[in-house]
Amino acid sequence: MTEDEFEALERAMEEAGGVAAAFSQELDRMRAGLSETTRDLGRLERGFSSGVRRAIDGVLFDGKSVGGALKGLAGAMSGTVYDNAMRPVADGIGGALAQGVTGLVSGLMPFAQGGAFSGGRVTPFARGGVVSGPVPFRCVAARG
Repeated sequence: MTEDEFEALERAMEEAGGVAAAFSQELDRMRAGLSETTRDLGRLERGFSSGVRRAIDGVLFDGKSVGGALKGLAGAMSGTVYDNAMRPVADGIGGALAQGVTGLVSGLMPFAQGGAFSGGRVTPFARGGVVSGPVPFRCVAARG
């Protein structure tokens, strides 16, 4: 094998490695998407099952007519579909509002390095200040 052939083989192997890495990333994205789809289908199944159960219970135990039970079932199914369709929209709007409020509060309450609150939680000790750990202090009038 000549030097040129060896370099060509090396380049081809590097390109194949890049293609394999890109393929692996795409498979990971597909796996995440399928996982979310499976969760969504599980929510739909539970909603439909509870609607069917209520319809059967209505006919058998509550004296509902079959037509009334089917209307109730149709309403439950459409409500389940609507709830599942609106969940990502509501989550997106809620997340955007939360980020906006967080940004607003952060802008109104500036702290140098290490305020008392960080990420919505109390920070035990400021960073870079005089006190970097627990320090005991005497109580007022020397009690305690």
